[in-house]
This record gives sequence, structure tokens and C-alpha cells, in this order.
Amino acid sequence: MLKVIAIVGRENVGKSTLFNRLVGGRPAITHREPGITRDRNIKEIELFGTKALLVDTGGYLPYESRGIKAKVKEQVDISIESADLIIFMVDAKSGLTPPDSEFANRLRKLNKKVILVINKVDTKKSYGVSEFQSLGFKKIASISAIHGLGLNELVDYIKQEIETETEIETGIETGIETEENLPKFVVIGRPNVGKSTYINALLKEPRMIVDEHPGTTIDSIDVTLNYEGRELILIDTPGVRRRTKVKSDAEFYSSVRTKRSISKCDVGILLVDAGVPLTHQDKRILSMLIKEGKGIVIVPNKIDIGIEFREGVLNFARFIPITYISALKEDKIYEPIKEGFRIWSARKLRISKKKLRELTEMRTKLRITSMVQIGVEPPEFKIKSMQKLTPQDKRFIERELRAEFGFQGTPIRV
Repeated sequence: MLKVIAIVGRENVGKSTLFNRLVGGRPAITHREPGITRDRNIKEIELFGTKALLVDTGGYLPYESRGIKAKVKEQVDISIESADLIIFMVDAKSGLTPPDSEFANRLRKLNKKVILVINKVDTKKSYGVSEFQSLGFKKIASISAIHGLGLNELVDYIKQEIETETEIETGIETGIETEENLPKFVVIGRPNVGKSTYINALLKEPRMIVDEHPGTTIDSIDVTLNYEGRELILIDTPGVRRRTKVKSDAEFYSSVRTKRSISKCDVGILLVDAGVPLTHQDKRILSMLIKEGKGIVIVPNKIDIGIEFREGVLNFARFIPITYISALKEDKIYEPIKEGFRIWSARKLRISKKKLRELTEMRTKLRITSMVQIGVEPPEFKIKSMQKLTPQDKRFIERELRAEFGFQGTPIRV
């Protein structure tokens, strides 16, 4: 099992910036506004041939006992307990603070390997870092995560620590050694429809922070789920807001991340509120998934409140299956996953020319002379006909293809 490295520290010391540096790219949102990272973000990294799992965490506030910040603290606590190596970050510009000292005391009692990382040490200026030596950690690295300074020394420390550690069970949900080959299901929807509650129910652990206030999730988080012996990547996303309601930079970048998650997924699990009809925003998300050619399952959540979901008129999305769940009561929560696997497999199907010819021979009214499949994910077909096909004709062909070959839940391009 891969070693787990957790980056911890108080708010706004640069944890997500370092996480992005070590992973490569920008998998975590970074912003000068404190408190942006809330859920745990886990990615596999490779440092000079040594692989490990890197965990980004929210800002630790030791005295928070209620509200969203207390739930962030709970997520940090889980990460610390699960980690083989802890990267404890502090801020050279603000100096040693009481929360830093409090956190250091707690880490020393855990008897775990810790690297103290003093961030925001710019070579152009001289910041006193000697005060941090009083925290009592042997391995200390001074870096500038935003500029990439001092990272070689830090990486050397990390490599030394995880190579000398003996293999132990960490208890953390991972299993992403073959992430590129696994099906990717994105859980998407408006704010506060229960996306994080649903993923926590699937994982059987409070991996995602759940709060009654809309907008709790602000970054896209990938986790791995094992369903009946088959692994898949679940992507939790921020609630998709109307453009007019995006009021901050963080919300804007969250919406960008959500769109990227749609682009890289295989199947979209669209959570909607079972107590209200499909909203304009729900239909907008559906349109995004269809335009990208992704598999789709519509999942009305909160059926435990006793209100029957009203499907409304979905002429443009009649091919999408609907499964009902209660994330809170964990009722039928695996049905969307089961349906997602069926759709994922159907999107890869290649239909032989013989079967397509047999289908067209039975549907003679369109005077189709040939039909061949020219693509998958989504399935794409090229048709030759002795007459010009209308949009209604194309929809008829799509319905026949779905009925004959099981393409329900995936767009078809004709």
C-alpha cells in the first residue's frame, strides 16, 4: 500500500500551493482568502521513483467546536491519524503564532514522522526562521511554494522518510494506482442537494464535509469507491450556480473546476431535489453533460421527506434513466452506481455492420442505404439515405438504436 503524506497547518499558510507544486498542475484551488480548502484532496505523486499519496487539508483551528470550521478540523484530524508522514506548514511572514505552537504540541504527542516546512521564505528578503526551531522538530525545510524555491531539499526529506518507513495499513480510502483506467463518475448538481452526503454514504465515512449551508464544497474532490469488486473514481463537485450568483473569485474557480470535472468524467450522476420540479439550473447541467457526450443518470435525492419527485417535461432528455435515493437514510444509494456502470459499458459498445444493416432493413420507411458506427464514448453513427433526414427522423433513429442495443443513458451522435 502506498504511503500517505498529509500537508497540515493553519489557514492560509500555503498548503494547497505546495500540494499543487508536488502533484503538478493545479488540482487544488488556491486563493488569498483563508479557508478555501475544506475537504481532503488526495492525489498520487511520484518523487524520484518513489510513489506516495499526498493529502491536502483545510486550515486547522484547534478551538473550533461548531459550524463549518469544526467540520474542517474533523477532516484534518482524520488525515493526521491516517498519515505515515506529516508536512507541518507555517508562515515565515507572519511568524510563530499561538495556533502554530498548539498544533505542534499535538503533533509531537502522536509519535509520527513530521517535517516542519517554513513557507513564504523569499530569497529577495530575509525572514527570521530561527523562532520556529523552538517547536522541536528535527527535519526543517525553508521554501517558497509559490515560487518553487527550496523544494528540492523538501523532496529529499520526504523521500528519506517514506523510504525508511515500514509498510503499515493506513485505513485511508485510496486505491488509485490505476486511476487513468478506472471509470470516472462525477456527482453534480445545484448547491445543497446532498452531493457530499451521498458520497459519504457510499464511502461509509465522513470524507466530505456536510453542512446545512449551501456552497460547503468549493473544490472538486476525487475519491475511490469499490462496488461489488469493481473500482471507480467518484468526483464530488461544488454546487453549480447561476452565473449571476457567482459573487467571489473562489466561486468562479469552483465553477471552472466543475466544468473540467464534467470534461474528464465518463458518467454524470445528476443529483436533484426530489421535493421540487427540475429547475432551470438542473436543465442547464443536463445540457452541459449532453453537449459533452457524457453518460447521465438523474438521481432525485431526499425522497425520505415524502414528496414525490415531479419529472416535468424533458423532451430533450427522455433517454436518461432516473433512480430515486435518500442519501441521508442511505436508501438505494448504490442504484445510481449500478446504472452508471451499465451506461459506462454501453458507451464503449461497437455495433457490427451486419447488425446495423439488419436494423435498417427493418426500418425501411426512411430509405436508409447504409449505417456504420464511426465512434464510441459517445456512440457515433454515419448514415446514408436516399432522402434528406429531418430532425424527427434522426430522433427516431436514435430511439431505435437505444431500444435495440441498450444505449439508454448516453447521448448518440448521428
